[in-house]
Amino acid sequence: GELVRRPDGGYDRGGTAEGGTEFGLPIAGVRLRVFLRSPIRDRILAYAFGGYLTRRPGETETVVRAAALALNNLLGLATFRMLSGLQRIAVPPPPSGIAVPERTPEERVLFGVPVLLFTEDEIPAARGLVAAEIDLDRVDPVTGGLQLQLSEGDELEWNPAVAGTVAFESFQRVLTETAASVVHSILGEEAMRDVAYDIMLAESGEGTITRLRAATTSLPSLVAKPTRAEVRLVQPGQSP
Repeated sequence: GELVRRPDGGYDRGGTAEGGTEFGLPIAGVRLRVFLRSPIRDRILAYAFGGYLTRRPGETETVVRAAALALNNLLGLATFRMLSGLQRIAVPPPPSGIAVPERTPEERVLFGVPVLLFTEDEIPAARGLVAAEIDLDRVDPVTGGLQLQLSEGDELEWNPAVAGTVAFESFQRVLTETAASVVHSILGEEAMRDVAYDIMLAESGEGTITRLRAATTSLPSLVAKPTRAEVRLVQPGQSP
């Protein structure tokens, strides 16, 4: 396929099917080499990618989708972004591939994150626990760290004064990022890397689950506004 430049300066894919050729993801990771001509200078840009994408080894991926994920990872580099003229590449939906089996509660890492939520105007919005789960099938495609999924759950008490004016979704991103950082800090760099490898290689068994459950027990409270979140520091003699 090829990238076709649009009048607005963006690109569309042309000359290929939406998903492209399918292949099975190997356990050792994906290795890609991408070549494209710079529209800015008369140069061929070459990019070699080696690592893991968003799907597990054994699942089905497509060449177009894999290339888009790999290039989006590189677009954080200003030099490549300037020479390629690319800002963001649309990623096609994943192929059906091999279905990931449904996990039982005993095979999942579920926990609560204590939070204090405020509006941007410092008005108390909610307090209590939000429901969290660690994805044991995929790591974060950008950082290679744990991928957390947070939802409102049923243990979050909202302030009636702000009812209807603020929603949990406004806080979801900053809470997810901060909670992930807290869990990473508790685990430590070496253990975090070992757990990520287990998830990448589909080897997250009982030992991995036990380690993650221990790291997610009694988490500190997070204080958040829609734009930022931080760990609440408890002073001696003060209740959390």
